[in-house]
Amino acid sequence: MKKINKVYRYTVLIEPGINRSLHSFKKRVKKTLDDSRSWCVHFVEDEKNPDFLIILSKEATIRESCGFKGLSCADWSENIIYLNYNNWCKGSEKSGLNLEDYRTYVINHEIGHILGLHEHLKPKNGCRVPVMNQSTRGIGKGLPNMWPLKQEQDLVRALHRSDNDCLDILSRGYGFIDRQDWFRSSF
Repeated sequence: MKKINKVYRYTVLIEPGINRSLHSFKKRVKKTLDDSRSWCVHFVEDEKNPDFLIILSKEATIRESCGFKGLSCADWSENIIYLNYNNWCKGSEKSGLNLEDYRTYVINHEIGHILGLHEHLKPKNGCRVPVMNQSTRGIGKGLPNMWPLKQEQDLVRALHRSDNDCLDILSRGYGFIDRQDWFRSSF
């Protein structure tokens, strides 16, 4: 997938008390974001001046920050992605993905939120599930998927066009315009 001329800087962290290798976690995040099948913008790791953070987090932190249990989340007001450590270790059987593919999915899903997208309805039976579907909770009769669909990429391109100078996607502490209806009609 051709990338647009937009660069986002990120920092990868692990919450204190989680016994994982930061180097391995950073490598896994980078592998996903650098893959040509991932989002159509460029990502660069930058520990000094990031646009957003990606943190491998405990369940209690996610509940406190986002109000969710059993999920990862993206806090738009702070530009922080919290990846659920429990799910990172065991995945989600309901997603239909093996553990490595699930990790790719959850990175892409939460990045999609940072890029301005919301969750979407499940697709028709037999269709690939959008990466912005909450696949951790299930995919119905859709096909497992860990990469953004063309329609999702097109929406990100539209949101991040250079003529959208009035939209500052990564500093919208109020959330973002709900474009779910537009997305649903594009399937």
